[in-house]
Amino acid sequence: MSDSTLATVNNRADVEAGKPESGFFPDWPGFRHFFRNSPLHAAIEMWTVWLVGAVSLYLFLQPPAFLRPPLFQVYPDGTVPGDITVPYTPEIISTIASAGIATGVPLLVIVLVEFTWIRSFRSLMAAIRGLQMALLYTTFATVVIKTTFGSLRPHFVDVCAPLPPLSGTGFDKDWYNATVCTGNDASRIRDAQQSFPSGHASSAFAAATYLILWLNAVLKVYGPYQTPEWKFLALLGPLLGATLIALSKVADSYHHASDVVAGAAIGTIIALVAYRGAHASIFDWRYNHMPLSPSKPFDYETDYVDVRDLRFGTSA
Repeated sequence: MSDSTLATVNNRADVEAGKPESGFFPDWPGFRHFFRNSPLHAAIEMWTVWLVGAVSLYLFLQPPAFLRPPLFQVYPDGTVPGDITVPYTPEIISTIASAGIATGVPLLVIVLVEFTWIRSFRSLMAAIRGLQMALLYTTFATVVIKTTFGSLRPHFVDVCAPLPPLSGTGFDKDWYNATVCTGNDASRIRDAQQSFPSGHASSAFAAATYLILWLNAVLKVYGPYQTPEWKFLALLGPLLGATLIALSKVADSYHHASDVVAGAAIGTIIALVAYRGAHASIFDWRYNHMPLSPSKPFDYETDYVDVRDLRFGTSA
């Protein structure tokens, strides 16, 4: 039995014998722990987050698709072919609401479960850090693709109101960019050139995938026993919610189906990477709830520690 496992057993035995636990989070290491053990690591982590956020904001403020502005074709009779002529309608779920759902729902679930059941500071910090990584880097990847290349939304022609000159570009001189738009809402014209990929879908699936992985780990949905139906339903909820958010962007003509599929793929992949960056495993039920330390390697030969026993362990 390893030293950490022995400490866990002893600490739990003390509590079961009637001794009071040391605070709400028994494994709380104190503020000195961060500055004593890994001050450089903490500084690098903080500045990396700020840098990624600053770059994302800078790119977001750039002209849409500044590397290659998207083109569209206008026939001599003034008609525009393709799938960008759908009438403009307001969003079903706004960007602010989508961001609030993607951030608030998984964070609320994690905090509630951690505070009422697990009560481990290390587990809470790992869960929040992984969620922050999933959402931050999903946003970063989405913004980079949107602003550097972009594509036209289904309602582009409606908000653009193009009035092309007699000669454009291409073999038949009938291809144009947004400079021929006469619409009176510049912000909508700018936004209508940033269809690919869907930010709603990427953030929704990043949050849902991460929450599903975390719930699977702490509830042991796919563990050594048959899965109860209520646990399966707990995993289905985030997936269904993310799917509805993504499909709403096709229904309100803000995105093509390909935008939503790409956004969902980006969010899902980054959430998988982020979860593994904060926990010892993604799918192995023995370790996928175990938080990783920034300075001490995880011992995969250690005895199994139950989720509810994490708070009795020594801090890494």
